[in-house]
Amino acid sequence: MSDGWHIDGRIVAKNGYLTVKKDFVGMPEAIEKVKKDYYIQVDMDEKLLDGKPQPPAFHEHMKLVLPSEDSQKPDAEAPQAEDAPIEVVGTWTDDTHTSCTWIVKADSFWKYTLKEYNYKPKDSNVKFSGWYNVHNSHEQGDNVNSWEAYPESGIQFTGRGIGRGGETLTIELENRYQKEGILTLNKFDESTGRGMEKINFAVSKNGVEEETVTTDKYGIAQLHIPLQDENKQNRTATETYLLRETNLPTGYVDTGDIQITVGKMVKSCVARQLELL
Repeated sequence: MSDGWHIDGRIVAKNGYLTVKKDFVGMPEAIEKVKKDYYIQVDMDEKLLDGKPQPPAFHEHMKLVLPSEDSQKPDAEAPQAEDAPIEVVGTWTDDTHTSCTWIVKADSFWKYTLKEYNYKPKDSNVKFSGWYNVHNSHEQGDNVNSWEAYPESGIQFTGRGIGRGGETLTIELENRYQKEGILTLNKFDESTGRGMEKINFAVSKNGVEEETVTTDKYGIAQLHIPLQDENKQNRTATETYLLRETNLPTGYVDTGDIQITVGKMVKSCVARQLELL
C-alpha cells in the first residue's frame, strides 16, 4: 500500500504541503489595526497555463487566518458551508505576535494562487510596502529566492510534496508600515533571499558623519529624515546621504557604498542592497 501516485515511474505523495510565513514590520499601532481583518486566501486555479480546465484537487480552497490574541483555539467542530474554504489558523512564532506561520495542504502538481486581503493601512499617513519570496519549488519559474514587490493579483505556485530533506514549498510575505520621512535599507543574501542581521552602516549627510544604523532580523535598517527644519518649516534643501557597510561578513563581496539624494518632497524611500557569496 502507498499513499501516493505513480507519475513518470516515481511514487509522488498525494498530499503536497505549503509553508506560509508572514511578518508584519514597522509601526505597532498600524500593525494592530491591520491584523484585525487580515487573512490569506489560497485557491486552486480554474485553468492551466495553456487555458485547459484544471481537474478537481483534494484541497482547492483554504483561508489562512491569524491566531486570536487571547490564545483561544477555534471550535474545530463549528459547521461550515459546503463550498466554504477550509479555515487554517496559523501559529505566532514571536512574542510580539508580528510573525505567523501556516502549514497547509496543496496538492502536488496542481496550480494555485495565494492572495492577501486587508493588508494595506487605512490611514493615509502610514506608508506601506509589501514583499514576497518563494523557496523550494519544483518549478524553477516559481522560485524567487530574493525579495520582490508583492503583486496585488497574488502569487501563483505549483504544489509539491515534502522533499527528501524535509523541505516544503515556502512562501514568505513581509509587510512594512512606516511613517513619512523614513529611509529604509533592505540588506539580503541574493542566493537565499534571507535578510542579513546586525550589518552596520556608517551614515554621512552632505559629508558630515551621522549615527550608524544596524539591520534587524529581517535585514532592515531605517534612517529618519526630518521633513521640517528647526523652525517647523517644510524642508527646501536637497541632501545627499552616503551609507557605507563597516562589518562585511567573511565570504561576501563588497557591493559598494550607497548614495541617495533626497529632495524637498521626500515621503519615504527604500534602498535595497544584496550580497553575493
